[in-house]
Amino acid sequence: MEARDSFGYWVRCRRKSLDLTQEELAQRVGCAPVTVRKIEADERRPSPQMAERLALCLAVPASELPRFVAAAVGEKTLAWLEHPPGSVRSKGNLPAPVTSLVGREREIDEIAALLQRGDVRLLTLTGPIGVGKTRLAVEVGRRLKTLRDGVFLVELAAVRTPDLVLPAIATTFGIREGRAGALAQLLEDHLAARELLLILDNFEHLLGAATQVASLLAHCPHLRVLVTSRARLHLYGEHELVVAPLSVPDTQHIAEAAESAAVRLFCDRARAARADFRLTPSLTSTVLSICRHLDGLPLAIELAAARIKLFAPQELLQRLDHRLPSTTSPHHDPLPRLRVLEEAIRWSYGLLSPAQRTLLPRLSVFCGRFDLAAAQAVCGFQDAEQPAIVEIGDEINALLDQSLLAREAPSSQAHLTDGCCPQCPVQQRHEDEDNESRFIMLETVRDFSLAQLRKSGESAQLHQRHADYFAGRTRYAATQLHGPVQALTLIWLEHNSDNLRAALTWLLDTEQIEPAAEMGCALSVFWQRHGHYDEGRRWMDSIIAVMAQFPVPAMLRARTLQAAALLAYRQGDWQRAQPWLAECNAIFTAAGDLRGQASVNFDQGWIAIDRGDWQLAARLNRKSLALARKAGDELITYRALTNLGWTHLCTHEYAAAAPLFEEAHRAAQKMQHTKGIAVSLINLGWVAHYTGEPMQAQSLAQAGLRLCCRLDERELIAECLELLAITTIDSGDAHRAARLSGAAAALRAALHIIHPPSHHVATAMAAAEEAMRHQLNNGDLAADRQAGSSLRIEAMIVFALGCGRKQTSVHATTARGPAPPSRW
Repeated sequence: MEARDSFGYWVRCRRKSLDLTQEELAQRVGCAPVTVRKIEADERRPSPQMAERLALCLAVPASELPRFVAAAVGEKTLAWLEHPPGSVRSKGNLPAPVTSLVGREREIDEIAALLQRGDVRLLTLTGPIGVGKTRLAVEVGRRLKTLRDGVFLVELAAVRTPDLVLPAIATTFGIREGRAGALAQLLEDHLAARELLLILDNFEHLLGAATQVASLLAHCPHLRVLVTSRARLHLYGEHELVVAPLSVPDTQHIAEAAESAAVRLFCDRARAARADFRLTPSLTSTVLSICRHLDGLPLAIELAAARIKLFAPQELLQRLDHRLPSTTSPHHDPLPRLRVLEEAIRWSYGLLSPAQRTLLPRLSVFCGRFDLAAAQAVCGFQDAEQPAIVEIGDEINALLDQSLLAREAPSSQAHLTDGCCPQCPVQQRHEDEDNESRFIMLETVRDFSLAQLRKSGESAQLHQRHADYFAGRTRYAATQLHGPVQALTLIWLEHNSDNLRAALTWLLDTEQIEPAAEMGCALSVFWQRHGHYDEGRRWMDSIIAVMAQFPVPAMLRARTLQAAALLAYRQGDWQRAQPWLAECNAIFTAAGDLRGQASVNFDQGWIAIDRGDWQLAARLNRKSLALARKAGDELITYRALTNLGWTHLCTHEYAAAAPLFEEAHRAAQKMQHTKGIAVSLINLGWVAHYTGEPMQAQSLAQAGLRLCCRLDERELIAECLELLAITTIDSGDAHRAARLSGAAAALRAALHIIHPPSHHVATAMAAAEEAMRHQLNNGDLAADRQAGSSLRIEAMIVFALGCGRKQTSVHATTARGPAPPSRW
């Protein structure tokens, strides 16, 4: 039994919480990996000198160092030392299996062996649709334990164009485009030193992106890629493994037939549908014939087995005999398995009730995931003449029962923060992400259902309803991005990205330019806050290009240009943004739109801050503030107050900055603007630091960090870590300050954001670094910074907040809320 109060167990838990391997810890401590293994197994005690190095590398607070060393050498127990939280770094994102994988043991061993060979870095699993390539790839990924940084699945079925493959991969890793640097470079930087397996699922329709995969492999020497596709990628160094259907023996031997993979799969799924199903000797030949009719295709077998609720096996076989082509015919179809699967889906579709046969094709209009509310709004109507909404919940359940729909599994990441405090913002964010059920349709079923939709004559109507629904939801979401439910709103937008793209595509393809422009304007803040700069700019460029061909209201044109300018200047493309903003301002001025003028002055003031022109920034933000107050716009008032205070902060006018930040804080609280509250807390924290109140600054920074974590505000999280590092060095804990500094620097580097030399944070961090160098020797400073920089963002937050110890903050109360990079 494991000794959970032993020193070795504590070291192992702490090492895992910091996401270190035994080899990495040994390298930092300066010992052999076997020494770390023996310490963790309680087979060896470290010397006092080694214990001190362990404490440094395991982020033990300096105040606890003497007791830690005493416990390490056996002089004290660990009762005083709190157990560290479990690892906050997920070694991948593979979904938990809902069903067992039957009959693929040989293929799993073969694929795993290939991926562990040094000369196999790109392996493509090919085979017909429905053969189980995805399930096989995921199971192989689950069994690979040797990859240091885990296995990540990128689902590409709903990705429609090759240029969206890299954004899909980046989203999987939580990478957001910074204000400089192409997305490809950000991905390469992120993956360059990581040893992991990337599963690219359903690649056959995106072969134009194969060169992007080749580039990742060329620049990331420890990366391996496993692709599932109906066609190989034809890249240099690619290995291919053809996934065959399950074996269906040509035998009359009952025992041998019962042990075949296809029969075992049928029985497994049949028992899931009907608990009392049993394979008797008399039924074995019938089930074997069913599997033979279905050519051993797992998906077709599962669809048939799901019908065991309605039909006995003999009835199933009889119905299959009437519907499916014989694979023993002398005129055998050259693509029998494809035809068999199509017919199996068609057969299953034919057994649906009339309401279900209507609903399934309508649901095919969704791309990727969808929730019940969307399905109800888009598909829950009788017909064009009787559009009254009808409830579709029972039909959704029936389609789930019959394997024509699947329920998306939750992220299951609660274990990542085991041991953290009840208010842990990392855990709360995971709960936000899993707050609703989502459904998905297999691409094979979707292809069939889309064909049925076209035959029904409802295709155009359903695509329009789909576009109208998501355009409307997006416009509503835009009104919620500065209130108390920001987090849930941004999560909804992220989860529905594929449907948003499909809706925008339909609107542009059908030349509905005004709703397309409205939707683009509504999405611009989401694209900016979640770092989807390149994609957002492409959409806005397309909208502006189509807009040039049609007359549109002047105010809509102004808002569209302003949305495009936002994405441009936030990426540092000021030259592109300035002419658009000038045209916007002219339109708003001509219309007497005070709010529009205030917002443009704010945008231009932001650019001035970015360029370090403090006088111009102050003038523009004062003008924005005056116009916003005159217009009665609380949000722009808050923004102008914040950026005006920021100009004073950067010019060391703290007495002038403080009341502006306090007023901005009150305005944000009145609006319940979660991000605004967080920004104000951080800004007030800087004022507290500069005016000699380090404990108040630290408290405000931690309160701001809690909110920023819930919002996934990466740039602000980095700023909180910087402020905490500075206040920690002020309190005399140089080791912890160095770790926080290393974490902040790593996060800023990942975002490709660098403080200009004139930026007040750059000046403050330079002073803190100098203080660290005075208090720590070079080796300790480097080790601490490395320990901090090696953490992933969630681990950084847990460390910075001291999760696992009770935390209280009067500032950190807010409704569930959202979002990402910078200062409004």
